[in-house]
Amino acid sequence: MGNMHGMALTNAGTVYAWGFNQMGQIGDGTNTNRLVSVQVPGLSHMKMISAGDYNSFAQDASGNIYAWGYNGNGQLGFGHNSNTNPPAVINGLTDVTAITGGGGNMTIALKVDGTVWTWGDGSNGMLGDGGNGGRSTPGIVAGFSLIPQH
Repeated sequence: MGNMHGMALTNAGTVYAWGFNQMGQIGDGTNTNRLVSVQVPGLSHMKMISAGDYNSFAQDASGNIYAWGYNGNGQLGFGHNSNTNPPAVINGLTDVTAITGGGGNMTIALKVDGTVWTWGDGSNGMLGDGGNGGRSTPGIVAGFSLIPQH
């Protein structure tokens, strides 16, 4: 488990991260491992964070989702497969109530309307879209919806 990193969200809405940073998942613009926490620049008024194995996500008070780190399978949702560091906004992804990096190669988001969205590595049907291909932008998992808990 040497590839892990940690994140913390302060009451003021700033984000701190530490640990393994080879893929830029700390978000400080470097690939330097951090033995102590550093503030992730450019993030303020955050209300939710999620740390995947090699990438990270945060949501601000306006609902914008930020992503950074490893993106080899398009799992950051930017429409390309290049790593991103520091954080950038995923365009068009709104009304998210929960987001997680599923094992580092794909991402799952739950929207407030109960729909589930996935993107990244689609091998073995991981994206739930009926295929084995990946995608680098969010797409809906059709056929069901969840009732989010508040």
